[in-house]
Amino acid sequence: MELFTENYFRTYRNQNLRGLSGLKNSAKNEGQSYNPQFDVFLSHSTLDKEVIEGIWQFLSDRGLKVYVYWIVDPKLAHGVVDKSNAELLRLRMDQSKSLIYASSPNAEGSSWMSWEVGYMDGRTPRKCAILPVVKHSQESFHDREFMDLYPKIELERLAYADKPIIFGGTWESKTVETWARQTVNL
Repeated sequence: MELFTENYFRTYRNQNLRGLSGLKNSAKNEGQSYNPQFDVFLSHSTLDKEVIEGIWQFLSDRGLKVYVYWIVDPKLAHGVVDKSNAELLRLRMDQSKSLIYASSPNAEGSSWMSWEVGYMDGRTPRKCAILPVVKHSQESFHDREFMDLYPKIELERLAYADKPIIFGGTWESKTVETWARQTVNL
């Protein structure tokens, strides 16, 4: 298995650009429904917009409903840390079954990401995972120590498709789709 790279997701985004606008419109409509439900809350740095669009497209193409605030709630004030933004993000995390933390070189500078993973982990233990995104395939992944508490998502290349696999700790390996939809009994 290997780590995902920024280029992998940029390329995925660019190859699937035709479907991106339609998916964005359906995501916005989902966000406006009375009680939307999401499989994944995608925690990320907004400095990684093209990469995040690729991750969002990649996960959506696997049948997952993915929450990204600037896609589903485009009127949310970008970069503003205040009570109204926090309330909306809490609501969206409460409507999500899992959280994927897109750990890129820009993630450490995010005002929100540590708060999001802490909130979600407290609400739904064992439903947070780290998606390491490195600049080059030869790089290894190093993140803040607390990230070692969570399973990691890596890429398994198969002859017929690329498959995101989650693994970590004592948990068995499984596809991200299975993990995101699975209910955890505490």
